[in-house]
Amino acid sequence: DGAFDGSALLRASLRRAARRARAVTAVSRYAAADLETRFGAREVQIVPNGLDLHEPVGAPPAGLPERYVAAIGRLVHNKGYDLLIEAFARLGRADLGLVIGGDGPERDHLVRRARNLGIGDRVVLPGRLSRGQVGAVLRGAELLVMPSRAEAFGIAVLEGWRAAAPVIASNRGGASEFVTDGRDGLLVDPTDVPALAAAMTRVLGDPEWAGSLARSGRLRVQDFDWAAVVERYESLYDRAPARGRRS
Repeated sequence: DGAFDGSALLRASLRRAARRARAVTAVSRYAAADLETRFGAREVQIVPNGLDLHEPVGAPPAGLPERYVAAIGRLVHNKGYDLLIEAFARLGRADLGLVIGGDGPERDHLVRRARNLGIGDRVVLPGRLSRGQVGAVLRGAELLVMPSRAEAFGIAVLEGWRAAAPVIASNRGGASEFVTDGRDGLLVDPTDVPALAAAMTRVLGDPEWAGSLARSGRLRVQDFDWAAVVERYESLYDRAPARGRRS
């Protein structure tokens, strides 16, 4: 995380907490490896992120295209939305828009990048979305793309599955641990922009297969309901040793 990269105090605090904790958890093996390597954590237990499968869907934000590819998340460099815009420009699909829901410091850069690529009129940045709006945007999408340069988990994938949207996810991080490539999503290295564009073209060009990906994702997301995640945490707490101070 960038906060730890920039603060020796935060790094020292996390190392101390990892030594003293009765149990240490991470949302993926990818994240656990970072805790072990940088912060000296041991015996890290994996408990994935979850979400409310029955969260109400609200009204979508104004100004969405009739047909669009969607992405959801904070507009920061690590999320790879600049890569997504470049890949989208390669599609040559004047009938499609690109909606990137979220806010952050990269917003102006993304607007300029889309304009320079000649697709400024088809890239919509509606800003920060409410939870209900996130569901509405994804339900209306032809496809959800999570193009992160690195991602500890990738909860956007779960949100796409819940909304029954076909999903393309970054293989650079935790999503590759729970997405089955070709069955409930596609895994792609987003820094390979031609490969990302090809994956998008493949899903968009085969509605029957896209539907199969969406249905499989809708089944897979049942494993990430908050109730199931809470049970895993409770089980971990029950098994944690009474004394956790480590030398």
